[in-house]
Amino acid sequence: MEVDLKRLALELDGIDSLMLDSEYSFKHLLKAAHPFNKKTAKNLLHYLILRSLDIRELQDRLHTGGLSSMASSESHIRGQLVAIAQRLDEKKINSQRSIQL
Repeated sequence: MEVDLKRLALELDGIDSLMLDSEYSFKHLLKAAHPFNKKTAKNLLHYLILRSLDIRELQDRLHTGGLSSMASSESHIRGQLVAIAQRLDEKKINSQRSIQL
């Protein structure tokens, strides 16, 4: 089964946008967090956004594509999402190079 890298990238970008939008929507709560806990509060918010979505098919496709399925990245969820997106970009570039050869 071939994985559509472009579709994966769009889905990850959409989730990342939701995470960033949530920071704006809940800025009053993030602002109320103790400075020591701000990073953790943002991560919790990002985690809740991700878990509010049904990402099972996305996780399967990420796994099939040889990428992390975000199954155990609770402590750094957005960082993991960004890292997967960066790795996906590398795979797209390598895929395009092999097509051109």
